[in-house]
Parts: sequence; C-alpha cells; structure tokens
Amino acid sequence: MASIAYVTDQQMIEFHRLNGNSEINFWRPSSSTKKFADFHEGDFLFFLAKGTERGRKREKGIVGYGIYHKSTQMKFEQMWRKYKTLNGYPSKKTLYEAIVKVSKTKKMPEILNCLELKQVVFFQSPLYLSDIGIKISNQLESYFYLDRSHTNITSRILVEAEKIGIDAWSSMYHEKDSMRFQYDAYSSVVSSALEKIHELTYTGKELQNAAKLIRMYQKNIEGTSDLISKTCLLHFHKNKTDICMPLLPNDLNLCKAMIAQALWLLHEVDQNFPDRLNTLLFISEKPLKKELQSFLEALKIQTVIMKQP
Repeated sequence: MASIAYVTDQQMIEFHRLNGNSEINFWRPSSSTKKFADFHEGDFLFFLAKGTERGRKREKGIVGYGIYHKSTQMKFEQMWRKYKTLNGYPSKKTLYEAIVKVSKTKKMPEILNCLELKQVVFFQSPLYLSDIGIKISNQLESYFYLDRSHTNITSRILVEAEKIGIDAWSSMYHEKDSMRFQYDAYSSVVSSALEKIHELTYTGKELQNAAKLIRMYQKNIEGTSDLISKTCLLHFHKNKTDICMPLLPNDLNLCKAMIAQALWLLHEVDQNFPDRLNTLLFISEKPLKKELQSFLEALKIQTVIMKQP
C-alpha cells in the first residue's frame, strides 16, 4: 500500500469539499509522460494543500485524501468532456485559467496527466505531519512518496486524522463517508501490522484452502468487509470489528503459529483503536478438537465452521 503527499491548490480542494465530491479527477499540469512509479489501484493520495501553512517554516497541512483508481493522459478538451466540474472548478473557463496559471510555460500543456480518485475524504481541519514526527521539505512543489522513508505512515496519518474527524459539510452529502474513513484507518493499521509478521509457511494447497475459506465466509456475511490479504478479512459492525482468519487444524504447529500471529495482530489493533470492540474470529473447515476449542475459548477467540463444497 503506497501513499503519496501531493501539493495542491486549496481553492480546488475547497470546491470539491463544498460540492461533496467523493470522486474527483486530480489533474497534473504537465506534458510529461512520466507517471507515478509503484502506485497502484487502492493506494492513498493525501492532499497537502497550499493555503494551510503554519509557523516560521510555513508547513503545509494535509486536508484529506483519495483512493487511487486509475491514471490516464488527456488533452484539455477531452478532460473537460469526461470530468467536467469533477476537475475542481465550476466552469471550463475557470479550469483553463487555473491550469495555465500553474503551468511552467504559462500555456495550456498539450497533454494533461489525470489521476482518478475515489472515496475522497476531507478532514475537519488540517493535519500537520510534524505533529506525528514526520518532516518533509516545505519547498516541495509536486509530490512525495511518504512510505519510502517512513514505515507504517499511512496508518499513522489515518489514526491521527480520526482524532480530527471528517469534514461535517462534505459528510452531509455522503453519510457513509464517516464510516468509510474509519474503515480506511482500521484497514491500514491491520495491513501495516501484517507486513511486520513473518509469513506462515503454507504449502500451495494449504494457502489455497485458507484463501477459499475466507472468501466463502465473506460471501455469507452481511455488511461491510475488507479483504486485507488472501488470509485476513475485516468484518465491520457499528462499533465492533471482527478480524477473521483461517484455521487449519490438521497441522498443529501451523495452527499454533496462526493463533500466535492473530493474537499479536489483535494487540496492535487494540493499541490503535482502544474504543472499539476488536475480536478475533477463526474460520475452520471442520470441527476442532475439544482441547483446541477450549484453548481458543479461554483466549476469547470465536470460531466458525465453514464446510467447503
């Protein structure tokens, strides 16, 4: 999961916020064919906005983020026809003037790089990276790969942003944004925690069975769920989150390793979200032995039997 801080114009961000745009086109005024490297669907792009500077160092604040969907290259006319006001300006004329103003040549570039973002969220107030011990140059004029020099940066930003809260105005347009924001923060913490864990030694068939169990369970539950990895699913309730993982009881050593890793993962989550009810739920393809079932119950770990067809 990559994350980029991108310097952008506060006026454009304010237009998106006031219009409740949860999907936007984030254009780049460049005729260059250079694209973001190591940036894929589902990655985070944080808005580092001009106009939010504070202190002697004029540090810019992050005012929200969007989830990267895809990138394309278009001419100006094509871009306006496809996205219209989702480009961040109320008319074709004002958009044209804005692009020319920030273009190095002060002319309309022949080609514009377009980043289509979804699930856009705006914060109640700016978040400053220095407040969580992260420093980037205040001379930055384009973008910066946050996670190339800072570990777990996405989850750290989202956990801190949750304290600030989602923008009240934009949430009036999309009631689910507040919950989506919480899901993003939670999922990011779990993803970062999973990256710290040494991968279990599955055989090809074991991994196939484990992944199938999780997918089957996801199809049989209601509500919001995020598949974090092939073998980890998050199931969100109102103020409760189930961390769902497979349990393959045939191999006792593998079973013990699964339980140990799951408990460590739960510990990481509890530290970041102490106010939520975070529970572990193991999915097994057959009933567990009495001793193992008793052990899991003592640890307050729930189990579900999901027989494969």
